[in-house]
Amino acid sequence: LSPCSRIIVTGGASVNTAILQVIADVMNRPVYTQPIPNSAALGGAYRARYSNMRDTSGAGTYAEMVQPVSKTARLVCWPREGAEEVYEGMCQRFRVLQVRAQEIMKVEKEMGKVDTAGKMGKTAIVDNMDPESGYKDKKIVGR
Repeated sequence: LSPCSRIIVTGGASVNTAILQVIADVMNRPVYTQPIPNSAALGGAYRARYSNMRDTSGAGTYAEMVQPVSKTARLVCWPREGAEEVYEGMCQRFRVLQVRAQEIMKVEKEMGKVDTAGKMGKTAIVDNMDPESGYKDKKIVGR
């Protein structure tokens, strides 16, 4: 997200300020909501319209299309001071876990251990470290 980005939430959870505060803190951006009923349906309609526009004419950006709606959005949460430092570390760890999960999925696919839904079996990639040399490698373990 760019420094000038903001998040506009819709749907049932958009009335829960605790959830919205977490979103603001994690994303380090202000969170807005729509003061209209059925805003989730409106958001879905805008996504469908944009997809159709992109496929047929290729014109405009999503931000340009929703400009009238974003003008009516109401600020509900601002990121708390210090939250960026807390969540940035967590986000970095999450990105590492995502990469490791992708590695596991790739190995399991190669080994034929991924079921039709794409779920992982009981394979894992384990970090091995030799205490004397400090050499670190990865070992695949599984069924």
